[in-house]
Amino acid sequence: MRESWDDFARRFGTPEGDQREFIEPPRFVRTGIRTLDATLSGGLSEGVHVLMAQPGAGKSALSLTIAMRAAREGCKVLYASVEMTRQQCLARCCSAIAHTTAGLEDFYWSGWERMGWDARRRVEQYPHLLEDGHELELCEFLSREPAILAMRELGASCPGLAIADGKEVASADALVSTTRDGKAAGLDLLVVDYLQSLEPPSGSEDSEQTTQISRTAEALRDLAKELRLPILAISSMNRSGMRSDDVSMSSAYGSNKIEFGAVSVMQLTKSDLGESNGWTPVRLHVVKNRRGPDTGDDPILLWFDKRHNLFQEAEQAKGAVSDA
Repeated sequence: MRESWDDFARRFGTPEGDQREFIEPPRFVRTGIRTLDATLSGGLSEGVHVLMAQPGAGKSALSLTIAMRAAREGCKVLYASVEMTRQQCLARCCSAIAHTTAGLEDFYWSGWERMGWDARRRVEQYPHLLEDGHELELCEFLSREPAILAMRELGASCPGLAIADGKEVASADALVSTTRDGKAAGLDLLVVDYLQSLEPPSGSEDSEQTTQISRTAEALRDLAKELRLPILAISSMNRSGMRSDDVSMSSAYGSNKIEFGAVSVMQLTKSDLGESNGWTPVRLHVVKNRRGPDTGDDPILLWFDKRHNLFQEAEQAKGAVSDA
């Protein structure tokens, strides 16, 4: 018997289901950068959002800042660090927390390892603290360390932030599985640092590098759609993009499927303004935006404190930048 059009159309959805889904929209995740959230019509929406920049411009720092701010607002965030170790991420987060929290001792994230070795030498004066079964005593002994206090403040102020750097996020296949588990536990935002470092999906290991990156980008796009999840993916740039100061949606390294499959594409560039009091000016260009206009010739001006892994908008940073 031939299927009616109504029955055929109901394979793909029903009015009842559409109405139910309408009142259960995906959550927007605010980046904490007011102008960027306004440009994106509320924040990071379901789908892949790409952030790219030249090496050392601060793309990992900005992605960590966004992850922390989202977690501070009550979101559950998985920061999948393929590039940095968990401790390297914690160093940057805790430096920012210490610098902005009254009562905590300020420190630069670059001193994290030195602080760790200093604490280790103090612990070694009491060797039993390093033995099994003395974990609580060890934690108590370390409780006055500036880095530990900042670590605890990070956990208290950003309780939804999870940082992963191991095999659970090292490959596209593992990341998909881990993210599905996270979504079941309430995950609101996935941050991937960075896309080109992910091992490609199974079946594409012997392909050309551009094909591997294309399939990795497709896996993230499909994952975002499946889980109705915003994904912020950090991307390196191609050679022409790194040689030029021009802003272009096609500057991502390896595949045009990265930018064409994205909801938004952002690019950090240097500003012609000079550094002031340790703050470096950078410009954030939204070169693709499915949910509104791009920033065109009017990018978002941010000030970047590399020492503390902090970003602030121009108005917010005015006092810190101008203080002598």
